[in-house]
This record gives sequence, C-alpha cells and structure tokens, in this order.
Amino acid sequence: MKKFISIIVFVSGIIPFLNAQSYELFKGDTVNVIDKKGFKQGYWVEHKPFGEEKISEGNYVDGKKEGIWKSYYPGGTLKSEITYVHGKKYGRAKTYFENGNTAEEGVWLIDKWVNKYKAYYQNGKLSYVWNYNDYGTRSGYQRYYYENGNIKIEGNWENGKESGIIREYYPDGSLRSEKIFKDGKTSRDSITVYEIKEKTVVKTDSLRKNAFEKNIAANQKIEEDSADIHFESPDSLGIFEGDGHHIFYNKYKKKDKEGSFKNGYLIDGKQYFYDEKQRLLKTAVYKDGKIIKIIENTKGE
Repeated sequence: MKKFISIIVFVSGIIPFLNAQSYELFKGDTVNVIDKKGFKQGYWVEHKPFGEEKISEGNYVDGKKEGIWKSYYPGGTLKSEITYVHGKKYGRAKTYFENGNTAEEGVWLIDKWVNKYKAYYQNGKLSYVWNYNDYGTRSGYQRYYYENGNIKIEGNWENGKESGIIREYYPDGSLRSEKIFKDGKTSRDSITVYEIKEKTVVKTDSLRKNAFEKNIAANQKIEEDSADIHFESPDSLGIFEGDGHHIFYNKYKKKDKEGSFKNGYLIDGKQYFYDEKQRLLKTAVYKDGKIIKIIENTKGE
C-alpha cells in the first residue's frame, strides 16, 4: 500500500523534491520535506501533534531557514515575522500583540537591532522610536510617546548615551524640561524646568541657549521617517521594501533574486545560491511566497 501511495503522489506532481527522503501532507500541501542528505528543504510548517494549528511556518534551504518565518499564538493569531538569511536572523523583523496590533518592528542583524526601531502600545499607538547604529548601539534622534500620542521625551543619543538637549513634555504636549547632556551625564545647573500652567522658567542656565543654538546649527534633529535603511547584506545590496517585478544582485554581481515582490518579500520567482567561489549550487523556486522546488546545478558552472 505504501508503494502504491508513493507512486500516485509522485506521478501527480505533488512532490517537487525528487530526492525527498520524507515529507508530510498539511491541509493538502506537501510540507516538511527532508532530503536524502538529511537536510530540511522547502516549505515547512511546525504544528501541534495530531492537529492543524500552526506554531510556525517558513522556508528551508539545505537545513537553514531562509526568507520570512512566521510564528503564531495558540489559536492562530500571528505572533512574529522574522527574516532569515542562510539560517541567521538578518533583515526586517516584526512582532505582534495577541490582539493583532504591532508590538515592535525594525531591522535585526543576527543578535542586535540596527537603524530605525519602533515599539508600540497595545492600542496600536507608538511607544517609542529609536535609532541604532550598525553596532546595535542607540545613536541619533530618539523619541518617546505617551499612550495618548503626544511626545514624552525627545533628543539625541551618541553611542548609547544622551547628548545635547533632551526635552521632556507633559501629557498635554507642553514642554516640561530641557536638560543638557554630555556623554550621558548632566548637572543641576544645566536643567531648565517649566511649570505646566504658567509655562514660565523656574530655573535657567546660561549654557542652555548656546547649546540649543548649536543643536539647531548642527541639524541634529532627524525627522522620524527620514532615516531610510541602507546597508549591505550577505546576499544583496540592501533591504528592499517595495512591490513589483525586480532583479537583485549580490556584492559579487551575481544574480541573487528575481521575480515578483510584495512588501520586499519574494512571492513568485527564483533565489540563487552559490559556493565560496560564486559557482551556482542551486536555485529555489518560489510560488505564493513558498519554496515549491529546489533545482540542483549539475553543470558545475
């Protein structure tokens, strides 16, 4: 009986991996393929035993996670979307509250956040927006928010420490204080506090005006949406977030991905994998965001 079933499946074309050692059927799809070398390949679904409730799903190439992986709360609500490159977390990442609203989002490189990072309250409003440098240290313009949407704190950080004027606001949006920092440190003489009603200065410092003018002159304030993501990843020349048909090349000018994209993710097309000498090893074929076939290169080119 097992031989008969295997022949029917193979002939019908459901199994796209010719060297599959084992596989599963999940809601009519062929998933969780393990090839003869013991590597996980293609689209995988981790689910509860004897059930159809997903725990996570995504693609494998040679036993390593590739592309976007999704995880779920009990009940099926989306919990996270993490981008992998050759088995490592490398790219855009997003987590969700159980109510479906975004909890946090940014760019994760192996073990740290880089560039712009956003965190949210459960009601969907921003909690804070931070900027990180390439080393995962907070640098640049930072902003905190009250749950009502008004700014709570804003200012600049350098190498993880407050730098220059840091402003704090009351929940109604009026200015509460201004503090001058250097290397993360401040003093009582460099703090200006404002009353919430009269908004008059309680305590002033002669350095405040000069420091404020220097900040403006240096244009230290970076608008929230002006910090685009630009960095080179191992397999492409940058992180792409667009839609439509595109072709990407790696840093060795070899074709990396091509096809139709949605929100920066390859939906229908091909992804190419090379050895250390940039010789093509295999091609992964995507359909509806899933790897449906891996073509081994036998030409040695």
